[in-house]
Amino acid sequence: SGSSGINAEYGYQGENKMTAENLGVVFGPTLMSTRDPNNQFSSTEYQLVKTLIDYYSWIYHVDVDEVALKEDRLRRAEEELKKRMSNIAAPEGSSHTSWIVEVFFLRDSVNIRVDAGQTLREVSAEILNRTKLGDGDYALHEFLCDGSLKRPVHLSEYLLNTTLTLWDERVQRSWLAIDSNNMKEKMKKAAGRFAKDSQEHGTLHVYEGRKKWREVSVKLCQENLSYSRLRGRCTINLENHTWYLGCEAGCAPPTEHTFTLRSTDQSSREDQFRVFCADEEQELWRWLWRINAVKYQELDYRLVRSKRAMLSTSSSHRSSFILTNDR
Repeated sequence: SGSSGINAEYGYQGENKMTAENLGVVFGPTLMSTRDPNNQFSSTEYQLVKTLIDYYSWIYHVDVDEVALKEDRLRRAEEELKKRMSNIAAPEGSSHTSWIVEVFFLRDSVNIRVDAGQTLREVSAEILNRTKLGDGDYALHEFLCDGSLKRPVHLSEYLLNTTLTLWDERVQRSWLAIDSNNMKEKMKKAAGRFAKDSQEHGTLHVYEGRKKWREVSVKLCQENLSYSRLRGRCTINLENHTWYLGCEAGCAPPTEHTFTLRSTDQSSREDQFRVFCADEEQELWRWLWRINAVKYQELDYRLVRSKRAMLSTSSSHRSSFILTNDR
């Protein structure tokens, strides 16, 4: 609402000098305007706007503790960003600042410089060239919650955006690592078998918390995945979610064939994780293929090495490779 936006400005009055009085003068004529062109802005209208700001939390039933918690998270995130940015210099001849992603492999590590606009495709050659990985079908994977959740990173993704998700305090220890590109083959088999379906529907188990699961009817139509629940129907916009294979520890799923949808909307009040379980492995990969196709037309995950590096790298070497940020 307009009041919440003005109240946000009021929270920075120490920096922007926008006290409740000043905000009342600035926004009062707009918020309290009438259709009468001859109407003049009065002190009463100014005072009303000031009162809305002063008593915002009481009038709109805002949980002050919840707001304070979110502001504290934002403050600490800003401090962390400033701390990291202060140690990073812009590349020579560049007008913008890039980020350094620390890469671990074997018992050593290297730093990969990543610009905000670079996709994984643009840096995959450099990543592979600076490791001793031999020829093979490799993909970069994102691991969350101590490795319980795993997904391949698409080559079209902006690597910096993916790396920043690892700093989210709501998830446990997380990292990026190179692993075999076996998920692609499993999804390709599901794609070949179910490619003629224009929609997807079936039965899955959904996690309701406290180790409780409920069997539901699920439908995927375009970018929306929906399922029935006790009160109405839940609809998930897959454009705002990222899928992961697996689920957090302690969920006790009916089978091992689980996947998780994580919300990328930081302002949403909904659960960050939605966990589903299929009865059979083939069903799991069918759903993941359909969900993946919402954002990406191709299963383009394989890291690409430059031809020059392929000639100089022996295929007998293999190493683990981790991109992470110390917390």
